[in-house]
Amino acid sequence: MTLTHSHPDHAGGLAYLLERFAVKEVWDNGRIDYPEGIFRFQKRQILERGDVIESGQYTIQVLHPYPEFSTQEGDEYEEDNNSSLVIRISGKGHSFLFAGDIEEDAEDDLSHVGNGSGAM
Repeated sequence: MTLTHSHPDHAGGLAYLLERFAVKEVWDNGRIDYPEGIFRFQKRQILERGDVIESGQYTIQVLHPYPEFSTQEGDEYEEDNNSSLVIRISGKGHSFLFAGDIEEDAEDDLSHVGNGSGAM
């Protein structure tokens, strides 16, 4: 399961889902505070820019965030949005970008990451 950031519309149902489904791992941006004991049977994996997860049929590239990233303007709400986990999943000739709720600061930061060819 992948949680992009801490806002309730992205992470609010985690406890419910963990109780009802066989989730093996929870991936997030490392900036989410969870209730103590929520991960009884799951592994938590913190992802950051540069991480790559490969399978025989797909590749997951983590494009954002990185530990030093912070929003230059805005409030805590915008900081959470801009710290959204951004991943690109590629396979079988297709590529999909999952960008959470990033806003202008994160978009500007990501604009230099690659040209869409898979290069980071």
